[in-house]
Amino acid sequence: MGATYARRSNMTGRATVAAIALVMLAPCLTLAAKPASDHAPKTGLIVASSMFLVATPFDSAVTLVAAMTRLQQPQPLTASCGGAWRVHFAVQLGRPSGEERLELEFYDVSISSPAEGRTRMFSSEIATHRGDTTIFVNDFVISTDLGFAAGHEYEVSVRRPTDTGRRPLAKGRFTLQD
Repeated sequence: MGATYARRSNMTGRATVAAIALVMLAPCLTLAAKPASDHAPKTGLIVASSMFLVATPFDSAVTLVAAMTRLQQPQPLTASCGGAWRVHFAVQLGRPSGEERLELEFYDVSISSPAEGRTRMFSSEIATHRGDTTIFVNDFVISTDLGFAAGHEYEVSVRRPTDTGRRPLAKGRFTLQD
């Protein structure tokens, strides 16, 4: 009985944390899409989370600003299974990409020497709809087998696969933790 209660309690706790993360994320994505010059990023926004992300509409500007403030301090993503991390991304583009597929690209930015720059990890295509400005990529698995390491910070970007200039449509950063 004690083990069953602990498992249910743990599941309830995770569900609560996921709901809170969603409440904080949805306003953030809506705010990033606002055209106001003091809110609009030059490049779209990517938020990484350990929690499954689902779109939820919000209508309160106060909630929007509070969520953005909380999201300014991201938590490290924890390992889900021995050297692998299950990451959930929410991408907010400044305008629709017009593409059915985009490229999700990863760079290690933990290098101590600025002269060395950043190290490209890999990229993967993701399916989108031509008119989407908000894209969710859930259950994306990265691992030590791909060169990722706990304690490192990574930049993730979304690009058009056909762009010759390779300008990112959206960018974000996250840190991995054991």
